[in-house]
Amino acid sequence: MVGKKGFLRIVEALIGVLIVIGFLLIVIKANQPESKDWNSEGKVILDEIAKNDSLRTDILNDTTGIKIKLRDFAKERFGNPIINLSVETCNLSENCAFSGTYPTNVRSVYAVERIISTMPKSNTYGPRKVKMFIWSS
Repeated sequence: MVGKKGFLRIVEALIGVLIVIGFLLIVIKANQPESKDWNSEGKVILDEIAKNDSLRTDILNDTTGIKIKLRDFAKERFGNPIINLSVETCNLSENCAFSGTYPTNVRSVYAVERIISTMPKSNTYGPRKVKMFIWSS
């Protein structure tokens, strides 16, 4: 069998290259920051806001400073200092647009909204939308 040694060396080299490539792929994958889906956490926070009677009342009455109050409530719930967010409230028929300076140099801005309505025992009906924009810096 002429050339058997050459064939084995080629196979050994290919296996070595595959091992090195596999190791590099594992190391590169491990060093990538984990992508976080803030939509699910945002929905949980909006559910908490909907269940909080004082926040619900302030939203429905469109109380002055409610956006700041909601933003502070949400930032406290996130508990992550790299999270930035903006909260908007509007009527159901309106589009709750981002009113601040739009963030630059971020990969994703997540938008989550929830309708807040009156309590079942209330005589009035004036639901409002709460929309939260979430991004990490």
